[in-house]
Amino acid sequence: MINVALFFIEESLFFTDLFGQLRFHFSQHKNFFLQPVAKQSRA
Repeated sequence: MINVALFFIEESLFFTDLFGQLRFHFSQHKNFFLQPVAKQSRA
């Protein structure tokens, strides 16, 4: 049972790290896409 618990903890940490990286990349892409739109709306 201890091995199973450690396995789930490692998996959850891996998915948490993966989700954090995806969210970080998404925020970068979102800023990249919103910059031209903001410039067009000002013009």
